[in-house]
Amino acid sequence: VADNAGYVHVVNVAKREAPVIVGSAEVENFPTGLAVSADATFIYLAEEDGGLSVVNLDSPAPPTLVGNLRTTSASATTLASSGNTVFLADANGGLRIVDVSSPAAPTLLATLGAAAGLAGDITGVALDEAAGVAFVTADDRGLHVVNIVDPANPTVITTLPLDGFAADIAFSATDDVAYIAADDAGLHVVSVANPAAPALLKTVSLGDAAYAVSLSANENTVFVANGVNGVRAVNVSAPLNAAVID
Repeated sequence: VADNAGYVHVVNVAKREAPVIVGSAEVENFPTGLAVSADATFIYLAEEDGGLSVVNLDSPAPPTLVGNLRTTSASATTLASSGNTVFLADANGGLRIVDVSSPAAPTLLATLGAAAGLAGDITGVALDEAAGVAFVTADDRGLHVVNIVDPANPTVITTLPLDGFAADIAFSATDDVAYIAADDAGLHVVSVANPAAPALLKTVSLGDAAYAVSLSANENTVFVANGVNGVRAVNVSAPLNAAVID
């Protein structure tokens, strides 16, 4: 769990009714998002005003900060399935692609920003590795689709303007659909079956600001952080008929 006091915590949830913090690490700045390696050895943290930090979870030692790459103002991070590459949403710094094959020495591979067609403050990123693309949310600029076949040379494929402020994204590989939390506009449901021509399928109104989104393991439910409404669940088993679960 990342908090806003400059710490990341490891929580044992074996007893869900009684979670227990089992370790904490102080990091460079204020963590805003995280990704965990497949073997649960490393956490990759996006940090406001701090960039990317890498925390070693190797037990029995306590969690330890082992690496950092300074960037502009990171808000979200996604780890490629190889475990060697991190995609960092870095606000007006653009999309940063980072080599983490040596976790203690993360190295910038590429930056894609406004000069290359990736306009707006970058807020979130999701990957479709089978198609070789990243889906990137960009505040009031909507959704960018980026070619990442060569991570060192990413290029913008296209951009889909959207209502609201695109704040976060989750991707369903089963349905080829992106779910975008878009502030007061609600939840956008976007078909990305053809990455070169993404299409808005539906927008689900949520009654308050939608600013973070997560997809269930079976990809049938989206969970949205929704302001005063707390967490809202949306049934997306049929994306065209996406609806809030009351």
